[in-house]
Amino acid sequence: SYAALQLALTLTGAGPATWFGFPVQQAGKVVYVQLDTPRSLWAERLEALKAAGHPIDALDLADRETLGTWPFDILNPDHEHLLRSSLAALHPTAVFIDTLKESNSAEENDNTAMTGAINKLIAVTQPAALILIHHAKKPGEWGQDTINDSRGAGTTVGKMDAICRMSKKGIHFVGRGIEEGSLKLYRGDDGFWYEDEI
Repeated sequence: SYAALQLALTLTGAGPATWFGFPVQQAGKVVYVQLDTPRSLWAERLEALKAAGHPIDALDLADRETLGTWPFDILNPDHEHLLRSSLAALHPTAVFIDTLKESNSAEENDNTAMTGAINKLIAVTQPAALILIHHAKKPGEWGQDTINDSRGAGTTVGKMDAICRMSKKGIHFVGRGIEEGSLKLYRGDDGFWYEDEI
């Protein structure tokens, strides 16, 4: 979530100009929908980041309490309409869903069910870029098989344009329009990640 928040801030144009060296192609309004972490803990993290000088106020934030639909389920027509209408009023450039598992009631290992859930999220958030936070099967080692180590149905990674996997040592990435690679990172005192020059 911290790496995703870093990316979100970068995409607003209020944060750094790059995300681990990758430049922002289009900055704009960013919506971050946090469905996984209780508000008390999430608010504490955001306040700490703000105190550390990060422009958290540049993000449009929603959580399971503000949506008033706990548990949120994109496959529920009422919840789908709520998210669609909320985003339509904001015209975001990017929408973050944290996490994919908490955004729907589909069976995580069922390709057909997960395809339906992901398609709903894409339809509701378009034309914004959709960034999904998803957990891996196990902690694993840095630079392991990013595609096959994703938890749940294969369609979860198959529908993505790019996948980034975070570990304690860094980030490994692969995608349709980018060469596979890794970057060594370290965790700063503020919780954000920074490139390790060593």
